[in-house]
Amino acid sequence: YNDVKTGFITNGIEFSEEQMKSVVDNCSWCGFSIDAGDKTSFKAVHQVDKFYQVIENMAKLVEMKQERKSNLEITYKFLLHPLNASTIFKASKLAKDIGVDMFQARPVCWDNLYDQTIRKPIDYKSFVDLINVQMEQSSRLTDENFKFYGIRHKFGESFERVINFKKCRATSIMAVYCADGTIQLCHDLRGKKEWILCRHDNPEDILDVWGTKKHLDMIDSIKPENCPRCTFQRYNEIIENVIIEDKMYRDFP
Repeated sequence: YNDVKTGFITNGIEFSEEQMKSVVDNCSWCGFSIDAGDKTSFKAVHQVDKFYQVIENMAKLVEMKQERKSNLEITYKFLLHPLNASTIFKASKLAKDIGVDMFQARPVCWDNLYDQTIRKPIDYKSFVDLINVQMEQSSRLTDENFKFYGIRHKFGESFERVINFKKCRATSIMAVYCADGTIQLCHDLRGKKEWILCRHDNPEDILDVWGTKKHLDMIDSIKPENCPRCTFQRYNEIIENVIIEDKMYRDFP
């Protein structure tokens, strides 16, 4: 609508046919947050025994996409964790067999979270070699119909968070509509009241907030050093280096 593209992220557990039709007909992409390659690792990570239900719903969405001749891009999303590290290749092969377009793997976010006091840091060091082998095997599955992406540029060698910019300016490139009815300032800061822009019970309410002084002040108050991982890291680096600091002499192409 109005040239604004929409993406949809789901855990895939409760996904009705009506909802699937809406996603297939209206969204540019749909990501399933699965984070596992089999029933055992799924239960270990998510604490529920719903792996086959999620996979079935993903397969249904792929079938519906094909039936309705949609350009929807479907992604199998996988957060790397010691509990699922041995199933990366199994998951990526399953994704390809189902017929999804893309597999995306990246480390789970664990540092600078709001409930950090009850979360222990994740030590990836003893799993790095296993993860690298699994990701190398998975990358070989890539062809013209299936892409494997192992996101590493936002993290250090041991998957620690990396922030290479001084100020956040990129949150306004996307509005984040959450299942609890809120519109959040940033994908990575969702979950705390001070980062809520408004609600989306009335879809037009965002027009009263977006681009206002309140919105701009909220963006200005973000301190990257206190953030979790940054989804928009590359955008922030480009804005800061190319636009703000003009390191590429943009007036002299």
